[in-house]
Amino acid sequence: MMHQNYYFLRAFTQEIEPILKGMELATCFSQNKDEIIFGFCNPQQDLYIRATLQSDFACFHTLNEFHRAKKIQSSDKIFSLKK
Repeated sequence: MMHQNYYFLRAFTQEIEPILKGMELATCFSQNKDEIIFGFCNPQQDLYIRATLQSDFACFHTLNEFHRAKKIQSSDKIFSLKK
C-alpha cells in the first residue's frame, strides 16, 4: 500500500501546488474516523481539502466551501488560525 500512496501523493501535490500557491493553512479538523480536513485561504478564496486515509482506501477531495458539524463532540479542531 505504501508504494501506491507515494505515487498518488506525488501526482496530487504536483496538481494542487499551483492552486495552493499564495494560500495559507487556516484550519485543520476532523469530523470522521480516518478523515482530516485542511482549510486554506487567501483574500480571494477559501479551499478545503478532505483527506480520507483508510487502510484500504485513500483519497483527497477539494471543496470551495465546507460546513462543519454543528455538534461540538462530533468535530475535533486540531488548530485554527482564523479569528
